[in-house]
Amino acid sequence: FDFVQVGSKGDPPLEGAVDLRGKTSLRGTAAVLAESLAFVGQVGFLMHLARAVDCRSVIVYGGRETPEQSGYPCNENLASRPACSPCWRLNSCPYDRACLQAITPEHVVD
Repeated sequence: FDFVQVGSKGDPPLEGAVDLRGKTSLRGTAAVLAESLAFVGQVGFLMHLARAVDCRSVIVYGGRETPEQSGYPCNENLASRPACSPCWRLNSCPYDRACLQAITPEHVVD
């Protein structure tokens, strides 16, 4: 498989991926997703864009919000549900983002 990274130019690069960060328009990103086997990412605009073009998706939720609040049932939604979730925090976390640490790369691959 070829991995393609889309997003903002300032996003950290993924080693070994075809780098399209900041190189596509919204329409171009939609076209990339439409031709992809799957999208792997977090909750946000790209998740919704992937759904709009019927791209299978694996979405990492962590604890900020839950799939029941914003997810699509056709996606593979990976969620961690610590006692503090959903917290609705944008960046700060008094628990060292334990909710995200509970979702390992192996979970995503599975």
